[in-house]
Amino acid sequence: MEKQRYKEDMENKVREMRREILTEAIENAERNGQHMKEDYEKNTGIVIVKHFAENDINPYEIPGVIQLHHAPFTWGRSALKSLDNSIALETCAKMAIDSWKVSPELPVIPQYILDKHFLRKHGPGSYYGQRSNDQEGP
Repeated sequence: MEKQRYKEDMENKVREMRREILTEAIENAERNGQHMKEDYEKNTGIVIVKHFAENDINPYEIPGVIQLHHAPFTWGRSALKSLDNSIALETCAKMAIDSWKVSPELPVIPQYILDKHFLRKHGPGSYYGQRSNDQEGP
């Protein structure tokens, strides 16, 4: 019984987080005179691009986003690479949710750990993984 209640609590937390993300996206769009009810696909794209630009996010390094009530938005040099990025994004999201289930008070990952994991594979001195023909980049 306790396990079921915990599962429901976690699902509610995830729903609330997604609701907050969507609310922020809609508010951002409305502040710019755009309406998500009209031309939803175009305005969703505008919100994503604007968020990346305002937060100095490189779309080659972060090739996807999660949005409430929608499958992940991902991109790549090919449809297959975009699919790979979708699978990676969904897998990371599932790992995060599963981690919160085990430890709801889990702190945010420190930036130095995020940097270490990212730069060891993608940085100028990368040493983890192999460069492939379909690796993203300009």
